[in-house]
Amino acid sequence: MVSDSPVVLAQDTADKYPFIRTDLNRIDAPDSLSALSSFWEAFHNMMLYKDEQLHIVHFGGSHIQADIYTHVLRAAFQHIDSDVPGARGFLFPYSAAHTNNPYNYKVDYSGEWDGHRSSVSSHQADWGVVGVTATTNDLQPQITITFRDTLNPVSINRLLVMTDATDSTYVLQVNRIPHLVKTDTTAEGYWLLYFDATIDTIVLPFERMNDTAVLSFFGCIAENNQAGITYHALGVNGSSFKSFERCARFSEQLPYLHPDLVVISIGTNDTSDPDFDAEAYKRRYGEFIRKVLEVNPQCALLLTVPNDSYIRRKYHNKNLVAARAAIYELAAEYHAGVWDLYSIMGGAYSAKKWRNAGLMKTDLVHFTREGYEMKGAFMFDAMMADYDNWLVQHGYIDESSGR
Repeated sequence: MVSDSPVVLAQDTADKYPFIRTDLNRIDAPDSLSALSSFWEAFHNMMLYKDEQLHIVHFGGSHIQADIYTHVLRAAFQHIDSDVPGARGFLFPYSAAHTNNPYNYKVDYSGEWDGHRSSVSSHQADWGVVGVTATTNDLQPQITITFRDTLNPVSINRLLVMTDATDSTYVLQVNRIPHLVKTDTTAEGYWLLYFDATIDTIVLPFERMNDTAVLSFFGCIAENNQAGITYHALGVNGSSFKSFERCARFSEQLPYLHPDLVVISIGTNDTSDPDFDAEAYKRRYGEFIRKVLEVNPQCALLLTVPNDSYIRRKYHNKNLVAARAAIYELAAEYHAGVWDLYSIMGGAYSAKKWRNAGLMKTDLVHFTREGYEMKGAFMFDAMMADYDNWLVQHGYIDESSGR
């Protein structure tokens, strides 16, 4: 196990909470010894030769939009070895879309912006890989992203900006971007910016080219040339598999994230729907997986079972049992791993125990900061244990001696 991880080891923390099933904190592989073999092989080579970047893409709803437990995971992976720090990954200006922004970066914006979520049935927009879009009709709008309270330093020397701009609608005012030395366009409205120094503040000024133009901003990807893990967190409040079906640019934008491992944490909102249907949930889940594999057929998959929860604080979410069964069936079909948070928490009705312990909010759906950080520690420990198992299976370490 990594000895100098910045997270508190899950076992140490969970000793205080006997209702948590730490014995179940593992990556299950319904059809093989290690469902994440392809990723661990690449990870092992990255750690050995220190010359490769690997990309983890984590999809979800509000739990992921908050970027608390995913930030713990990002920091833990990037803290393993100072020679493989990796890159920051996907960013979205949630504040400009008038919704909660992750605390580890601050978004300032000028101009009037509107937010549109694919999870809101009344919203209509062009959506990309994350399911939220910020739009503006302002003459000279600007987005500025400044990092703060990150567990690891942020180093950026390349940035991909994703919009729907054309030469006749909006242009990026490149002469106003600090340290910019080169600009490429990978597709119309997609700018790849190169900097002459590592930056920790992103400045994106736009200019409207005609009075009726509207700019749709889909997000940006902070990159560098350093080996290591890039951990992309893509979440938006209320997301479900149904809402992701509205994201017409999903398959267009996912390749820019170069997924080596995709973590799917979608299901809380699906199972809270009064019209929840387990077969429809499984069908939509499978369609989502197939879209991912179309981008990278060799991509490893980790499916996470939604946490125990209540609906409107009052009714226990009984649909989680059927969702869990569907996830394990899909894992066997697609050779995926499963992290069963539902069972680790303690199963049905455990949400109230987590709330009473100060680990879950009173809505009995979302976690407190301490709860999210524990969740991240659990998942990282489970993944590293799975990596240890892979090392044993392939003869890199002796099972009796440890790493």
